[in-house]
Amino acid sequence: MGRMVKISVITPTIRPLGLELIAKALKSQTFQDFEWVICSKELPQSAEVWQLPMTHLPGDFEGGFWSLNRAYNALFREAKGELIVSWQDWIWAKPDALEKFWLAYQSTEGKAVISGV
Repeated sequence: MGRMVKISVITPTIRPLGLELIAKALKSQTFQDFEWVICSKELPQSAEVWQLPMTHLPGDFEGGFWSLNRAYNALFREAKGELIVSWQDWIWAKPDALEKFWLAYQSTEGKAVISGV
């Protein structure tokens, strides 16, 4: 079992090119105690240079009625963070996004679900 991190960012995707935008946003985060767990059929070639704490779970969403649910189950099993943030492909967030999620989570003593837009 790996090191416990404060936040696990989980991303299921069938659009691996959309991961580039998330990678750029994660690299700029002020809160860096996180891991990124991705479930996708493949990663874009650019993933080699992201230099992020990342785990890739090979997944095939095509076909199967509950394929997205199976991907989320795999992501949750792999996540080592105290807080899990689901971050979809092609979504950008400001550099303090993870910090705000962590502070909100801490303010509820770990007993709340937090959502952001």
